[in-house]
Amino acid sequence: MTRTQEARTAADAGESQRALTIADLFGVWQLVEIREFFSDGAARRSRSEVTGYLTYDAEGTASLVLGSTDRLLLDAGAFEIGADDSTISHEFDAAFHPEWPAVPFVARAHVVDNTLTLRSNPCVLSDGRTLLIRLEWSRL
Repeated sequence: MTRTQEARTAADAGESQRALTIADLFGVWQLVEIREFFSDGAARRSRSEVTGYLTYDAEGTASLVLGSTDRLLLDAGAFEIGADDSTISHEFDAAFHPEWPAVPFVARAHVVDNTLTLRSNPCVLSDGRTLLIRLEWSRL
């Protein structure tokens, strides 16, 4: 298994598959944690001062607020559920991560009870490593 596959397996831990609907996403979500998995085997959890909220409405708009002691990101844009019923494409105007290009954020998603987990597609960083990010949210 390659390092990228190992990172993807670690990021996928605990996820189950079922069709995703707008009703599953609708509402306000509070960030629980961000975990980053790198192709060299490194992994890290978000600092405790990172907070955030993600809101989905029934018309297909998402809004995002992410903040820490040294950064604040406010954004909004369209979202849609992919044809496979397990991915969400977010058309935000800015990148979630400083090393990510400002392109649509596509993530595999699943909702279990009041927890939403978003797992990014692989992203190649400037140092050549592949990064997968897993964001866990709790419904308010």
